[in-house]
Amino acid sequence: MRSLVPTVPIRAIVIALVACAISPVALAQAPERRTVVAVYWSPEDFPTNPIANRALQEQLAHSPVPIDYYAEYLESDLFPDDVAAVSLREYIRLKYRDRPIDLVIANSSVALDFVIRNRDELFRNVPIVYAGIEAENLKLRDAGAGITGVLTSSSFGATLDLALGLHPDTERVFVVANSPSATLPLALQKELARFENRVTITHISDDSRSAMLAAVKAVPPSRSLVLFIRHAQEPERSMQMEETARLVSDASPVPVYGVAETFIGLGLVGGSVYGVADQAARAGRMAVRVLDGARPQDIPFERTASVPIFDWRQLQRWGIDPSRLPAGSEVRFRVLSSWEQHRWYIIGALTLVVLQSMMIASLVMQRSRRRKAEARYALATQAGGVGVWDWNLETNAVYVDPLLKSMLGYGDREIADHIDDWARHVHPDDRALMMERIQQHLEGKTVLYEAEHRMMHRNGSVRWFLARGSAVKRDGRVVRIIGTNTDITDRKDSEHALHDAQNEVSRLSRLTALGEFAASMSHEIRQPISAILMNAMTCIRWINSGKPDLSEVEAALTDVVEAGRRADAVIARNRELFRHQRIEKTSVDINKVINEVTLLLKTRLLSSHVTLVTSLASDLPPVIGDPVELQQVLLNLVANSVDAMDGIPFGSRRIDISSQVRPDRTVQVSVRDTGVGLAGVDLARMFALSYTTKPSGSGVGLAISRSIIDAHGGELWAQPNPETGAVFSFTVPCEGDAA
Repeated sequence: MRSLVPTVPIRAIVIALVACAISPVALAQAPERRTVVAVYWSPEDFPTNPIANRALQEQLAHSPVPIDYYAEYLESDLFPDDVAAVSLREYIRLKYRDRPIDLVIANSSVALDFVIRNRDELFRNVPIVYAGIEAENLKLRDAGAGITGVLTSSSFGATLDLALGLHPDTERVFVVANSPSATLPLALQKELARFENRVTITHISDDSRSAMLAAVKAVPPSRSLVLFIRHAQEPERSMQMEETARLVSDASPVPVYGVAETFIGLGLVGGSVYGVADQAARAGRMAVRVLDGARPQDIPFERTASVPIFDWRQLQRWGIDPSRLPAGSEVRFRVLSSWEQHRWYIIGALTLVVLQSMMIASLVMQRSRRRKAEARYALATQAGGVGVWDWNLETNAVYVDPLLKSMLGYGDREIADHIDDWARHVHPDDRALMMERIQQHLEGKTVLYEAEHRMMHRNGSVRWFLARGSAVKRDGRVVRIIGTNTDITDRKDSEHALHDAQNEVSRLSRLTALGEFAASMSHEIRQPISAILMNAMTCIRWINSGKPDLSEVEAALTDVVEAGRRADAVIARNRELFRHQRIEKTSVDINKVINEVTLLLKTRLLSSHVTLVTSLASDLPPVIGDPVELQQVLLNLVANSVDAMDGIPFGSRRIDISSQVRPDRTVQVSVRDTGVGLAGVDLARMFALSYTTKPSGSGVGLAISRSIIDAHGGELWAQPNPETGAVFSFTVPCEGDAA
């Protein structure tokens, strides 16, 4: 019975009272606070209660009026019904005697029954929102001032149906369900009655947890199942329900099924369960509507369906074929087998083991054969850049293949056979990663240890290695890790070279646009240069007049300076487009990028008789990107649109550039033209390198544009314009969402 209203310090209360006395108008205008009480059947630490509580509060936070939210717990699954009900009734009566309750949220049918039975005394005329199982004995529409809610079907029978479908030869079902409340046994009896002619149902309802677990261990291991519902927890020996579910799964010699989503992953095979958070959230939204003035009886009841959820690990444990699961089932914790994940690695490791076995046999049989085998092994590993290591975790002694040491420029005896000596040669920036991956493998979180890391060569250079290893256990305890190190320096160098080549291709693509922008740049520079010449000649004329007006000369020279700055800005802006650089993401105003592109293309648009119109959203948030790269994308798209209108009458040539914010927190830029459209274009290949429909096209522009947008975390696509022409659009994540 815990209140979620924060405790207010006395000093704050005094200050608030004084402020209200000074400003009665402000007090009169303050919205009236509402009190919402949620009643739960089970105790506060029952696994589903924190989930439902959190979902309810998140929805109530959207209420137009301030809310004081309280959660009360009946706990009749720990104490007898009459004791729990009387205790909670008196507690609520005293606690809220001076605080009117505006709405009650009943979580579960037991909580609803308590609310209705005590309505006249505790909740007179208070609207009710119900979240729980749809029960025939609840007269939901005859609850006085009104009731609405979110209903779901009981999952007891649905889960047993599910289990029997997967185990059709089952003859006995053992049901673990213990509660002082009479509600649970009655519900179980009613729900499971239809199975009595199919299987023998035995109830394990011992009050003692140890007795219950002993009964579970004694379940016949053949043609039996266990259905875990819940087990009441003794207050003086409280234990989390999840731990009880795990203990039952560990003790059971047969598959265990359950009825709560929070039990999946604790050793149970699965069950037909409903989403607690979803049901509570929907009930919370209903509560907000009621607090906003809607009548509960005018809000239709909603229904949620249970979903079959399974633990993939338990399906494997009990040999259940996943293809037999019902349609729509959700399988969690699925992991690929070691063979599926590391087929070639395992083959390689097995090959090495075979080779080593052959070498050991050769040592025993004949020394000369051993030498030949060692020579063959050395040649094979040297050719592949592979060396073996063996780390004894008990002594920290490590055997490192001499070949590995030689790859780093050291002799066999120059690096001691201790893990600390070997780790000193790992690059300092990679040691933490390597140890983290090893720790994950030792804790059983990964099937194999695997990490790419750098090591320092004797000459100061850096070598890249791919390390793989597997733990060796003795008496259930990891004692060694055996693995290999493969030199992948050449591969890493190739990857860097490829990355540099891609950057170079991007730069060359910008250079191909240089000819198209030269005319625009010349036109932009000509104006400031003309202004400089005219003002300079005027200054000379005034100076030669004998009595020059210095104020006029100063004004003319100021104009010369401003014109020079404009010319410099034009040169700098165009130079940025063709400078060799990597993508550097910063905060970018996309509208500013669009306006700069329109200036660059002004001359070409005029010479091509194309009208350009922009429709830019005024409230765009900044995006994360490289402004020069985004300029290149826009230049490519607009240039393609101009080419597409080459055969269109002058008066019909139009390009529209628009920007807007999308609901997914990205900014979308669209270039719409009235050209020939996308007829005859292979939409699946149009962004591929070298694909073009223009006789003189290179097929690079759109491919580079897509690679730039992909590098920014966005999308680039094309679609036909409804009237005529085509629309090319791209998105870029907003600042703060780019991750």
